Amino acid sequence: MGGLFGGQSVSKQRPQYTALAIQTSARGVAIPIVYGQTRITYNLLWWGDFRAKRRKQSVGKGSGGEITTYTYQVAAVLGLCEGPIGGVIKMWMDKKTDDELFGGTAYVGTCTQTPDPWLLMKHPDEALSYNCTAYVINNAWQLGEANQLPSYSFEIRGLLGGASDVNPADVIFDVLTNDRYGARFPLENITTLDAFRNYCQAVDFLVSPIFDKQRKLSEYLEEIITACNAAPRWTQGVLDIVPYGDMVISEGATYNPTAPVFDLTDDDFINSDEPVRVKRKRQADVYNAERVEYFDREFQYNTDIASVSDLFAIRTHGLRQNEVNAFHFICTADRAMLSAQLLLQRQLIMNTYEFDVGWKWIVLDPMDVGYITDTALGLNKTKVRITEIQENENGDLTITAEEMIDEISTAYVYEKQSALGQKAKAVRAIVDSVYPPVIFEPPRVLCNVAQSFHQVWCAVSGDTDKNYEGCYAWVSFDGVSYEKISSLIAPNPTGVLSEQLPSGSNPDLINMLHVTLSDASEQLYSVSENSWDDLTSLCYVDGELIAYQYAQFIEAGKYILSNLYRGCYGTANTAHAQNSQFAYLGDGEHIFKMDYMSRHIGKTIHIKLQAQTTDGVQDISTCAAYQYTLTGNPG
Repeated sequence: MGGLFGGQSVSKQRPQYTALAIQTSARGVAIPIVYGQTRITYNLLWWGDFRAKRRKQSVGKGSGGEITTYTYQVAAVLGLCEGPIGGVIKMWMDKKTDDELFGGTAYVGTCTQTPDPWLLMKHPDEALSYNCTAYVINNAWQLGEANQLPSYSFEIRGLLGGASDVNPADVIFDVLTNDRYGARFPLENITTLDAFRNYCQAVDFLVSPIFDKQRKLSEYLEEIITACNAAPRWTQGVLDIVPYGDMVISEGATYNPTAPVFDLTDDDFINSDEPVRVKRKRQADVYNAERVEYFDREFQYNTDIASVSDLFAIRTHGLRQNEVNAFHFICTADRAMLSAQLLLQRQLIMNTYEFDVGWKWIVLDPMDVGYITDTALGLNKTKVRITEIQENENGDLTITAEEMIDEISTAYVYEKQSALGQKAKAVRAIVDSVYPPVIFEPPRVLCNVAQSFHQVWCAVSGDTDKNYEGCYAWVSFDGVSYEKISSLIAPNPTGVLSEQLPSGSNPDLINMLHVTLSDASEQLYSVSENSWDDLTSLCYVDGELIAYQYAQFIEAGKYILSNLYRGCYGTANTAHAQNSQFAYLGDGEHIFKMDYMSRHIGKTIHIKLQAQTTDGVQDISTCAAYQYTLTGNPG
């Protein structure tokens, strides 16, 4: 039997592994410094007690054959980051998630933490406390049939993490001045950053950065400061960060923009021939579209892109799109849009001014705001912001300043939309075009999961007359908080039996399966005898798995299926009433599959299926919620 569901009846034994294949342990790598709430990977710190468990499994239909396989487990310590952190919220194993860390124990990385009791008892000579390092340990990580650790990752609440994200001012101050993991920047050489802190709080611009690469700290900080619509400056030997924000904002904190501190006129400029030199950007050098790549927390921290553009400028001058800004410390869609919009608005600053003044203006600093007046140029109290000051050999100063346009640096918070990935379409008032799904738990032999996991399947079709293209699955255990856990699910034929189906022999060459599909545009096809023998036309019929050979077309959406293999994969060969659920499974490619742990058996899940059409994506709040109680895979 080929494809997803196995091969021909055989009896053989797979080789047994005797040790762990190490792929995720490295010496000399930087210990990540993590702030706020984000998703990180691990570095293998220690492993031992690699064990194999033998099992025999029947394959094929009828008497079939059997195959001997091995599943493995290992004890391991997975290093996360610099501690102490606020905690480990969730763990991913490939695409599976668990808020109880798949049986692991988390240590938050205090500098006084002691060795793990199990490790101390079983391997006392190797038991380390890993002071100041957060890690997760499990004496029995389940590896399935592989001899290597799966792709584990963790959602953590890192340094300074309260509810989730952290004020950028607090991040910058801590990473610069911290004596243990920071740059040990002298406290007397940095301000309290209060203006920057109040600005970020007022506009709700919070971040969750990961410092995990060996690169200049200044490069990390410049990215954060740029994304936050601000700039650093030195003033009298002290570092400060000044926002570009030009309006008073009071939302959780009050931000007051920089007040004007100078008013220069013709009498102050030294160069009488050309007191103020004006430089204007070419229109060809102005970007009219900005993009910010960020980690989307609502979509399990997958990367997404927030895009903004100036449509008028695009129509006038053509599209000039800037390179993507990789701001992975941003974890929400609204903050990414805010950053992109402010970057785009700064492109509207076209004029810069250069002028020379005497040494008495040495008190001025970059980012200071003031006015310049040049009668010859027609400048009358033109508001500018200083961007650069150069001291000349004779003590005079050459100052470069940019024009200030009212509200050009004002932060407008955009309404947040659910994260739908880079290829998803805009959320709109789309009519629900998803038909009621077929939800069931198949025999265990069809589920490619570890022993402690189970799998629930969902077959979905939609109304193509409403331009249905597919859907996204959102799942909740409480019916309130939903998590998006799938990419686009392609349409899959579902429907009901238009006539009852008695129980029959196997193969059943007498009874026929009368099917009415939910979407009349869907089609079922006959298969060859070999494909029939391989069960490639597998279908779900109210708990029984049936494979057919011939599909007779009656009219749009109606078929008669004949030559039936009944009770496939150990399901019950039984009678089915008219209107019983039907779903075509085929090779399983278009079936949504969700893994869950054994401890969830008996719990009820709530599934919303968010339609995507050619017109856009359905608002998740309008989607119907389907309930299903988990029972565990049979067999």
